[in-house]
Amino acid sequence: EWNHCVGRLSGVAREAAVGSKLADLLSEASASVLQDALRASADGAVAGCPIQLRLRAAGGTDPIGLVVSMTAQLDGAGKAVGVVCFAQVLQAAQKPEAADGKHICVKTRGMVMHELRSPLHGIIGLATTLSQDESPMQRPLRLIVTTAERVLELVTNLMDYWNLADDPNQEALCDPIDFPTLVNECMTRCEQAKDKRGKPMKKDSVNIVREVPSKLPMIYGDPQGLGQLLYHLVMNALKFTQQGQVRISVAASSTNGIDVVVEDTGIGISKGSIKRVFEPFQQEDPSESRRYEGIGLGLAIVSEVVRLHGGTVNVNSQPDKGTTFIVSL
Repeated sequence: EWNHCVGRLSGVAREAAVGSKLADLLSEASASVLQDALRASADGAVAGCPIQLRLRAAGGTDPIGLVVSMTAQLDGAGKAVGVVCFAQVLQAAQKPEAADGKHICVKTRGMVMHELRSPLHGIIGLATTLSQDESPMQRPLRLIVTTAERVLELVTNLMDYWNLADDPNQEALCDPIDFPTLVNECMTRCEQAKDKRGKPMKKDSVNIVREVPSKLPMIYGDPQGLGQLLYHLVMNALKFTQQGQVRISVAASSTNGIDVVVEDTGIGISKGSIKRVFEPFQQEDPSESRRYEGIGLGLAIVSEVVRLHGGTVNVNSQPDKGTTFIVSL
């Protein structure tokens, strides 16, 4: 994968990067380091130590720093058949003005998040490969995959929120977005999501209704961020809805934009809690014995993505009746 952030920083579009050799995109010295690290990772079954590489940038600007972790991908017989790599851009570390305490904290936090995510990718890859063989361990291995994916999502949410909230003056990408396709991709992801017990987030008693016309005004923005927005709104609705429906509708607005509505027939939100639903780490029931999982970051990410795109988000809710979120872009 080659996301929009690294594409913007390097000047290499995703279409040009995917399928090419990573070594061809690195500085000469880094390409040699990469080859040595790949060989070492392929010889072992555990994740190797992270390495630092330099990615060439377009226009002759300074190379971009990457921290890369690797782990061998094994088949059912324990033979290495490939290497899984995970890389994170260390853009902030290259800025001379980033020497103050806040930026050092941001850099350190990014390194910590990377160190948490890298072994999780290795666990998921290895357990997925092993679970493909019929054996008494297949079910426990699949549970390992589900649990690791859940932890990975929590870590990713933390990193996403901090990246959005740390710099309130950052500008959103301005890429054209095919919103119907974005909705379809989001719904597929949500329908496949599982809870901490490995059960589908969507209950059998809940119907998902989509009302998305094929033609909508063109929206320009960050596809990844808006994908996060949709995902968190729909997952929030599925989490708190035991029966009835979750409806997502998209329509052209009077301001040449679009309105996105996510409506559910779930438990609703009390009047006293509505005003803080978009605050980070907030849940209506904060007790350790609470029924619903999560750390209270989904709607905070929604709020930050909407702010970054200059839009608005509003919520209407009645306890025991349901909740409606309305996003205008």
